Formats: sequence, C-alpha cells, structure tokens
Amino acid sequence: SNTVLLTLKISRFELISLNPNVISTENAKLKLNATEKNEMKLIITDYTGRMIQQQLVQVIPGINEFTIKSNGLSNGAYLLSAYVAGEKPQTLRLIKQ
Repeated sequence: SNTVLLTLKISRFELISLNPNVISTENAKLKLNATEKNEMKLIITDYTGRMIQQQLVQVIPGINEFTIKSNGLSNGAYLLSAYVAGEKPQTLRLIKQ
C-alpha cells in the first residue's frame, strides 16, 4: 500500500477586523490574531498600488490591536495589507471620507 503524507499549513496570523473601516478624522483599530511572536509590516496603499503609509509592529500570540492613523490620508479608498515573512499577505479595505 502507498502512504500519503498530508500537511496542513496554518497561517501564523489572521486579520480579524478594521474598525471603523470608513473613517473621517478618527483613527481605525486593526485587530488580529497571531499564533506566535513575530514582526509584521502594515502597509497602506491606494488602489494604484502606491504606498501611502508603512508601520512595523511586533505581534504576540493571541489577540493584538494596532492603531491605524488617518492623518496623511486624502479622501478615497485604500488597502491595508499585513505582511509576515514566509506568509501570504492579508488585506482589508479602508475608506477615508
């Protein structure tokens, strides 16, 4: 008989929410769950792919919350992407009115 080895790769982080995701002058809170301590890069881009903001954060196992500053953002739609080495980036949408 043949033996088949199946491995399940579990992401080391999961973006839970961005609240509020429509902002005017207030900041937004990013909530995520991490399975291990790691360094994460948070990048806000516009829809043309131009980087607007970048923030380097340290995550710890469990629920983490980070402030996403609205200053420096013009009115429009943005993408907030989270990057950890060796993982696919995860992205949420952010709108500034």
